[in-house]
Amino acid sequence: MILRNRIDLIVFDVYNTLFKNDAQSWLRTFQVMCNDQGLSILPEDLWNHWRDIGTRRRLTRAPLENPEQTTQFETYQDHWAKVFYETFHQLGIHANAERASLSCVQALSDREPYEDMLSTMSHIQVNWKTAAMTNADNASLFPLLKKHNLNFEHVLTSEILGRINQTPWYSKVL
Repeated sequence: MILRNRIDLIVFDVYNTLFKNDAQSWLRTFQVMCNDQGLSILPEDLWNHWRDIGTRRRLTRAPLENPEQTTQFETYQDHWAKVFYETFHQLGIHANAERASLSCVQALSDREPYEDMLSTMSHIQVNWKTAAMTNADNASLFPLLKKHNLNFEHVLTSEILGRINQTPWYSKVL
């Protein structure tokens, strides 16, 4: 008797796998933000400062060592607004933190696909079931997928999953 391995589902991370989310993408986002709000700081300087604060604050959004300590889910838009508020305050910049945060969410929904990703996905999706998974939120992911006409059998975002509790997340959604 010959046993064959069968692939039932292929799961893809979205950002930095299907779509670019590198430093250049973020720097373009911060350039647009600085222009939009008339900020007199170099986009690189703002991004570096924001990123450092965000890295430190990320642990409050999702404590990886003790996920049961997460009391309420927070979208990246809300989280980033807090990071921008702190960043602008530390740098002495008068700017709108909520608007800056929204700029980041909108920029994520407009990321460029990697070369040949769309044609490769077309081939894969004809032959296998697929899922997309990301720690990004619905507001950035779903417009991105729609823009590129990507359809997955399953889509998992941090927002869909919300707070991960005792029950494994995959048993609820897959």
